[in-house]
Amino acid sequence: VARWDDEYELKGVGRLLIRALTPQDRELERQFIEHLSPETLRMRVMGTLKRLTDAQLDQLLHFDWSRELALCAIRRAGEDFVLPDVGTHVPPGDELVAVARFAPAPAPGVAEFAITVADRYQGLGLGAELLRRLRDAAASLGYDTLRGETLAYNDRMLALAARLGFTATPDPDDATLQRLSCPTQV
Repeated sequence: VARWDDEYELKGVGRLLIRALTPQDRELERQFIEHLSPETLRMRVMGTLKRLTDAQLDQLLHFDWSRELALCAIRRAGEDFVLPDVGTHVPPGDELVAVARFAPAPAPGVAEFAITVADRYQGLGLGAELLRRLRDAAASLGYDTLRGETLAYNDRMLALAARLGFTATPDPDDATLQRLSCPTQV
């Protein structure tokens, strides 16, 4: 787990800790999800989510480290941050600000990814940094391809994916989705 720990300077904003998400992060994960805007949450779950159940939270925090990974970015309590005030809740302690994860897909050598960045931290390059790290981690665990889905109107995710070398293709079974795919060795 510690092999994923790293500091990351979010340019012009402040320093974050990037590390593997663990079961001990239960309350941070719950707060993270509960404070996402309805739009950000819709982009992540591709639908609506009224309340996160304990079983859903357990599923997000417990996984097989040999085949899966969830990286999180944390603003530590006491760190000086310069962020535009967008009227969102700022917790007094540590704050989970982004999560990027992958798990094995049914196809051999393919990992499926998902990424969510808290509203106040979007558009600052954190998503790109986490997606690059996720791609590298997937390669180190033997995956050849990183694959995901996004809503067809999620222009920010589509632009981010394109910048990082992902191809986007319409989902043949659902016109509201785009499939994203990239080799892990870029």
